[in-house]
Amino acid sequence: MTATLDPSPPATDLPFPITGRKWLIVMAAAAAGYLALILLRDAFTGPVSGLLPVVLFAVLPFTTLVWAAGPQWTALFRPITGRAVALTAAFAGLTIVVTLVLGALTAVTVGVAVSREATDLMYAPPTTIGLFYPRTLVQDFGQELIAILAFLALLWALLTRGRIARRQSVVMASVITAIGFGLVHWATDGGNVVQSILVIGGTRLVLTLAYVVTKNLWVSVGAHVLTDWILFSVPVIAVAAIH
Repeated sequence: MTATLDPSPPATDLPFPITGRKWLIVMAAAAAGYLALILLRDAFTGPVSGLLPVVLFAVLPFTTLVWAAGPQWTALFRPITGRAVALTAAFAGLTIVVTLVLGALTAVTVGVAVSREATDLMYAPPTTIGLFYPRTLVQDFGQELIAILAFLALLWALLTRGRIARRQSVVMASVITAIGFGLVHWATDGGNVVQSILVIGGTRLVLTLAYVVTKNLWVSVGAHVLTDWILFSVPVIAVAAIH
C-alpha cells in the first residue's frame, strides 16, 4: 500500500521537517554523542567530571538538530500544559508496568541480568546518589532526543523513499527504533540480549508512543525520567532501610 505524500509536511505533524543528507548528519552527531558517553565515562568518574560524557551525549545531537531544522527545531518541544503533565505521569506509569511485566517474563524464561549502574547505586555514598538524579535528567533527555530523532529519520525514509503509508511507516519506525534502543543497552545491562530487546525495547515502544500521541518530546522525556527515578530509587531506599 502506498500513499500520496506532501513533500513538505507541517512542522507539527510527522515526520519532522528535516530531509535528505541533513538526517545523516543528525544521526552521525547522535552516534558521536553515544560514543562520547561510552568511551569517556570510565575516564571521567568524579562526582562532577562524570557529568561531562552525559552532557556531550545530549548536546551533540541537540546542537546538530538546531542547525539542521533551523527555527523549526522548536516543533519538537510543545508547551508543558496541564494535559502534558497528566500524560507524562500516565506514560510513566505505563512504562513502569511494561518494564515490570516484561522483566518478570524474561526472568522466568531466560533469566535477567542486573545493570551495573543499579548495583553500584544501591551501595553508593549519599553524594553519588544525590548526583544521580540531575545526571539521569540530562542523560534521559539525550536518550529521548536520539531515540525520537532516529524514529523520525526512519519515518522520513520509509515515507519518502519506501513510499509506505503513514500508519505502517510509524509502526515500522517504532519497532526498528525499539530494537536498536534495546541493542545499544546490551553491554550495560549484563550482556543479556533477550532482556535488552524485550524489556528495554518494550519500554522504548511506550516512550515512542508518548511522543507519537503528543508530538511533544517533553512528555517522553518526563515519562523516561520519572520511570528511571522511581525504579532506581526503590532498591536504594530498600538498602538504606535495611542498613
